Amino acid sequence: MSKIRTAAEAAMAIRDGAAIGICTLGLAGWPEEVARAIEKRFIRIRKTPKFDHRIQFRTGDLGITRLGFQDLVKRWIAGHMGQAPEMRKLAYKAEAIEHQAQHDHYDGGVDLAILGIAQADSEGNINVTKFSNRLIGCGGFINISRNANKMVFCGTFTAGNLEVAVENGKLDIREERKVKKSVEQVDQVTYGDKYARKVKQPAVYVTEKAVFSWQPEGLV
Repeated sequence: MSKIRTAAEAAMAIRDGAAIGICTLGLAGWPEEVARAIEKRFIRIRKTPKFDHRIQFRTGDLGITRLGFQDLVKRWIAGHMGQAPEMRKLAYKAEAIEHQAQHDHYDGGVDLAILGIAQADSEGNINVTKFSNRLIGCGGFINISRNANKMVFCGTFTAGNLEVAVENGKLDIREERKVKKSVEQVDQVTYGDKYARKVKQPAVYVTEKAVFSWQPEGLV
């Protein structure tokens, strides 16, 4: 498997006509950087794969989107009222559905889903829903991850203002943070390795230190 080291390389991996879901639940993270990379590529060469973008309700995008360009997205299925101003300007024969029916689109499956990581363990389990006694909730995370043909999880080993730099083709981690996202056992399983193995769903974990994927011998 070729290694994906940057958000730009992840954006280049999206094939023409794919149905994708890029979700961050309103939190800054690598999935957002993939959307930025798609935007930059489109602005630079005015050409990018035309894809279906399906995103869950209550994404907390604060009224902005990196994908609000004519001829960039073939179809946009969004989950909260009006989506972002850029998409409203481009809307043609816009229709609305009850928000609980939003997940019916995911139940039909997407080709690729790019989601963030709050906690991950060596078994490949992901937690984005519960931390100690704080319950966040899963939103559409489970619907998306269970029905995608391929999963890409993006995140760092520690949380906070991680300081990194790339010099001479090498990554320099200048300062780690105290809050560890890579743990021995996640507080709660939102995405589970057992299910992924059962349905033979490919999963890739992209971090600042390495890119991991599931192999018969485990996470490598």
